[in-house]
This record gives sequence, C-alpha cells and structure tokens, in this order.
Amino acid sequence: MSLSYFRLPKPRFLVGAGDDAATALAGLRSAGPYRMCPCPQEPHILFVFPDELRDEANRLFVALRNGIGPFRGTEALLGYRLLASNVERLPPFSVAGLSHHEAARAYQQAIEARLAREKLDVDLALVIHRKTDRADQRNPYLSSKFSLLRAGVPTQVVTEELLERTDTFQWSAANIALAMFVKMGGVAWAVKTDLPEDSLVVGINRVFVSGSRYFGFASAFAHNGVYLGTRLFPPACGWQAYLSGLRTAIRSAVDAWREEIGTPVNLIVHARKELSRNERGVIEQCLRTVGSDLVRAWAVLKLVDADHMALFDEHDEANTPPAAVVVRLDPRRALLQIVGKDVDAPGLGRVVSSGPWHITRLAASPGAPPLDALCTNVLALSAMNWSSLNAEAAPVTIKYPGKVSELLGRFAEAGFDVAELQNKPILRRPWFI
Repeated sequence: MSLSYFRLPKPRFLVGAGDDAATALAGLRSAGPYRMCPCPQEPHILFVFPDELRDEANRLFVALRNGIGPFRGTEALLGYRLLASNVERLPPFSVAGLSHHEAARAYQQAIEARLAREKLDVDLALVIHRKTDRADQRNPYLSSKFSLLRAGVPTQVVTEELLERTDTFQWSAANIALAMFVKMGGVAWAVKTDLPEDSLVVGINRVFVSGSRYFGFASAFAHNGVYLGTRLFPPACGWQAYLSGLRTAIRSAVDAWREEIGTPVNLIVHARKELSRNERGVIEQCLRTVGSDLVRAWAVLKLVDADHMALFDEHDEANTPPAAVVVRLDPRRALLQIVGKDVDAPGLGRVVSSGPWHITRLAASPGAPPLDALCTNVLALSAMNWSSLNAEAAPVTIKYPGKVSELLGRFAEAGFDVAELQNKPILRRPWFI
C-alpha cells in the first residue's frame, strides 16, 4: 500500500501590532504581546498565603516584578507592572501543624471571610501553599481556586517547594507571569491561519461528577487560535438527560457565537476519542439542522493522540520524523506529526518528538474546508497553549477541554458544587491553565 505525505509550513506567531515571529518567546521579547487589554498595565493582586509563607510571598513578588535568572520581569516580557501599592494580602491566618484537609479549610475560611467583608476588587489572586498530594480530595489548591473562581477572581497557584528551588524557579517565573497575564485577559500571541475571520473552532467534552451528574462544555477559539471562552452546559442526572440537554446547549451556544461575530459562522468541532457515538450523533444532527443563517459551513473532526502509531524517517540517524508532516490514510483520515526534527534548521537545539495525531473527518457540510486545510489548522492550534512558553505541542481544542474536565471533576470530588460556575464571566478567560 502506498501512502502520500507532505509537509505543512511551521506556524507563525502573531505578536505586538501584528508582527510575526518564529517562536512565541522571540516575538514577546521583540514586539510584546499580541493584545494587552483587558489585562491592566498595573493590576491589583490579592496575595493568599499563611503567616508561615511570608518570606516565600515576598520572594515571589520581587522575582515577578524585577526578574530572576533569564526572566527580566513582567513589564519587560508582557507589559504589565507589579506595584507594591496595588497588592492586598488576606488577613493573617496560619496552617502550622495542620493536615492538608485542615489547611484547605483554613485557606477557604480566610478567603470567604475576606469576600464577606466587602467587595474584592482585584484582577488576580496569587495563592501560595505547600505542595499537596493530588490524591487528597480536599487541599488548599482546590479550596482556594474554587472559592475565588466562584467570586469571579482568577488564581495563579505557586507552591512553597518551587519558590525554594532557585534553580527551578528562575525558569518557571516567566511561565507564571504568562499564566497571570492571560488569566487577567491579555492575549499573549495568536497564530497565522488560512481560515476565514468568521470561523470558530470548538472543542467539546464532558465530565461525569459525583451524584451521577454529567456536565458538558464547549471551549471556543477564534480563527487565529485565540481562546474565546468556555460554555458550561447545565448538569444532567443520567445519560439520556445529558444527551437531551447537550442538544439544546449546543444550539444555544451556536446562537450566542453567531450573535457575537455578527455573521453566520464557519464552525469546526474537535471531539476527543472519549466522546461516544451518541454524543457525536447529537452534535452532527444539531449542525445539520441549525440553519445557514447561523452556520454557513461546518465540519466535525475526531482527534486522537495516536500512541499506538509512529512515524519514522529512514534517512535520519535516529529515525526521527520531521515536524509538521501529514500522511494521508484515506480521503477522511490523516496522521499529523506535530513535533519532530526541524528540516529547515537541522542540529538547532534538542530534538523533541512524540507520536502523531490521528485526525478523522467524521462529517462535514458542503463548503467546509478540505482535510488538508483542517490539518493545517490543527497544527496552528498546537502553538496556542498559553500555559507555558515551552508547553506541550497539542491542539488547544483538546488540551484546554481536558484541563477543564480534570478540574471540574476534582472540584466535585472535593464537595464543591460545579453548577455554581455556570455563566460566570470568568469562564471567558483561561482560568484553568
């Protein structure tokens, strides 16, 4: 059997006033972020930490403001300044001698006491706590994040252990500053893409939470990969109720996206392998019947990180495949090698490789982009992960919904009511990274 393959152009990063760059970091250093607003230039920050971690909090503030190691500070890289006069600290509390569960309650009580006192007018909360075991259902990470998220305040969590390791922290500081920036509304970078400006790319996923309740949600991205927000669908008790609610929720989401853009949208849906055939059927039926006044053209893709497949380059000493290679399997399916060797700059830096992504076009309307264009868009979206300057190369339409699903499930296991987060404006920002 003979298979055809071809290379896609590497994604170009849009920064500053529309400049483009080969890497996100180079673009930020030369031209600054793609869009600053609504991230304020001098944000108000709430520091959340117990008395025992006062020195660590000071160390974090100074490093973010002035820089540490190769990082030159938030203003030099991302354009926002940290001022001591714009910092608020929670009233003193202590977790000395407390278990993780007890410490979680102490953080939550301190935050809720502050919220009850008067309106909390801050742009972000920096939470510092000791490292906890992820197996603990109740810990300071979850109790702080949920309490503040419910109040509309995004959080950036930093552990004591990271702050005490200068060799590691100096490389993490830029990523912390980046996460803060996008959680406060800034757009760090975008990518060049051939999709029309009225295109939406949506990752749909769901999570099963305690009490036999299902939450569905859709994370939407603009044609240039910029995150637009996550719509959390109403909870459903039981599978059939969930499928019925999913149908209504998708239609209302399409209505909202159409109203925001102002013209009928071109809609591309990315589904993970976890979505069942019934769910995909509901999505496809909704798109077929939604009407051309709302959706001009649409396509539904299934994206699977194909760990059972591998591509090899027999002409490479280590058999490492080139990055951005597409192998056509048939008219509906292709393999996309996102990371690999850079054939345009051999020998430059450490070569990172992983398995290819298996892309299947499940269904499409007349006028939808061809499979090759859809693969090009998936590659571009793999460069839009704002969680780190060297984040894993995976399409954000899969990566972000995965993070949302994980956090919603952990919130529910910890006893928090996920339904309280519905329709919160904070969901328009990547609060979960």
